Amino acid sequence: MILAVAAGAEFRFRQLNQYVTDSPAKTSIVQHVLLTGVADEQAIREEMLERLEIARERTGFLYRDSANEILVHVYVTEPEARAADGRWLARLVYDAALGETPAISFEEGRMRAMTGGSAPPAAASSHAGPASEQAPVPDATVAPVVVESPPSAAQAPKTKAPPPSAPAPPKPSIRALPPKVAR
Repeated sequence: MILAVAAGAEFRFRQLNQYVTDSPAKTSIVQHVLLTGVADEQAIREEMLERLEIARERTGFLYRDSANEILVHVYVTEPEARAADGRWLARLVYDAALGETPAISFEEGRMRAMTGGSAPPAAASSHAGPASEQAPVPDATVAPVVVESPPSAAQAPKTKAPPPSAPAPPKPSIRALPPKVAR
């Protein structure tokens, strides 16, 4: 669902951080973007998708031709963006192994706060694609937490103790090496 933005409202996006990981396991790009002003869900979605396309075109990695994981997080305050501790307004997650369509999520409480409380509950979390393909999101502010106690000694599964490992050989010290002989 698209949120309405008041006529004449101004907003802009500014990239604060970008982290690139290039390893044999994955090549990822993570961007932290600051939104200043008030933007609707559609404007945020378009900005994240544009950043995704630019990141997908990036080349020159050591282990693969392009990044196989791209994350774009949109924040509303600079301290939250710099802390990067999960207090995002919107998030795009692209994983090449899962397909071409990225997952896009919006944090309902932050959207409501940014838009002055006008965000409908359906805007809480959505993915790229038509609204008809999206599952409804329950309007719950607190999720139930189930805490399970650890099993008692009688209920704990019986496992074998790992075999004892041989002690590591002592490391040679510099003093123990023979002196070099000139030839």
